[in-house]
Amino acid sequence: MEIAVLGIDLGKNSCSTVGLDDAGAVVLRRRMRREGVIKLAGKLRPCVVAMEACCGAHHLGRVLRAQGHEVRLMSPEYVRPYVKSQKNDDRDAEAIAEAATRPTMRFVALKSEEQLDMQTLHRARDRLVGERTALINQLRAVLLGLPGEPPAKMEIRASRSGVDAPFFKPGFQDTGRLSGHLAFHHPQTSKADQRIAMRSRPIRIMSSPTLATNRARFTLKIGSRYKRKHRD
Repeated sequence: MEIAVLGIDLGKNSCSTVGLDDAGAVVLRRRMRREGVIKLAGKLRPCVVAMEACCGAHHLGRVLRAQGHEVRLMSPEYVRPYVKSQKNDDRDAEAIAEAATRPTMRFVALKSEEQLDMQTLHRARDRLVGERTALINQLRAVLLGLPGEPPAKMEIRASRSGVDAPFFKPGFQDTGRLSGHLAFHHPQTSKADQRIAMRSRPIRIMSSPTLATNRARFTLKIGSRYKRKHRD
């Protein structure tokens, strides 16, 4: 049994695999756990292994690449048009294998552990920034209902104290608690910015942590596209 393309539909516990021969005919259909996929691929001759770029795909891709296989990761939105009717895991694996053979298909670069760690850091920072923005909006909405002139968003964002904030109204403990939550997010976001700045390549413009963070985020987004373009 000669397999030219092995399509894998990754699941949380089990995976569906479909093998295609040189003519594109299905010669293998199996469902197994990830450990079984690694053992199955170890018994095959070097071939193309196709997966969707989802959670766990990069780790499994590195393991399969070490076995001598050519790993091709694709965005799920590019695989969807190849799914036939009566969608299920086996059909998805077959669609992944078929999509990997298309000459115009765009593939995702396989990320290393360091790149995934940096991506996790950026996503954690995005979550902190989103929570901070929600707290600022909620706190300002609360202050609009209290006597006095409400502070601007930048004033709330610049505040790094809890109940000692200049806009805190004595007697309104819940407002102070919201301000305390906001004060907690400031150092966390700053630490994330510092870690990103330290791990990005140092250049003269890097003197500002914000510029370093934005440059690192831009590099993370375009890095895989640049590699894919020049590889093709």
